[in-house]
Amino acid sequence: MTFSVVIPERTRKKITKYPSDLQNKLIKKLNELVDFPKGLDIKKIGEITYRVRTGDFRIIIDVYFDKRVIEVVKLDARGRIHY
Repeated sequence: MTFSVVIPERTRKKITKYPSDLQNKLIKKLNELVDFPKGLDIKKIGEITYRVRTGDFRIIIDVYFDKRVIEVVKLDARGRIHY
């Protein structure tokens, strides 16, 4: 089952502020969300909300199974993100 991933403009801008190696890592992880939940370190934290771990970063996503859409809610360093 493949999903469409919606990445808000504020998240895109935030990614561009990180060093290029970290940008590549985060973009790769966001691209892997298409195959949700296969091969990802994921924890359900709400009714439709999940946390994805990637190194020292966390990505908070909302998953709409009926529409097959994943919306990125937050992306930040592990110590700075609260869910």
